[in-house]
Amino acid sequence: MVGAIKKVMMTNTEENVIELYRKKTPITRIVATTGVSINRVYGILSEHNIPLHSGQKMIRRTIMFDAETEKLLQQANPANISAWVCEQIKENNR
Repeated sequence: MVGAIKKVMMTNTEENVIELYRKKTPITRIVATTGVSINRVYGILSEHNIPLHSGQKMIRRTIMFDAETEKLLQQANPANISAWVCEQIKENNR
């Protein structure tokens, strides 16, 4: 069938993740409540086209810091590490 919309069946866990997210429950609490990994939470949201609260498409990366960088990060003590790192990268590439 051309142009048909595929209906995606959701598991109970997926429904719970989406419901909690829509209630603006912090991701860490969603992980603790549902038992799914943080990566899976974002995967569920993406699979079901749930927009992120930030309104931006985010790509999750796992990175490692050397000791000096970790010390600088601790000194800066940003409230949101991801947002801070994004801003630092943008500022250094303008």
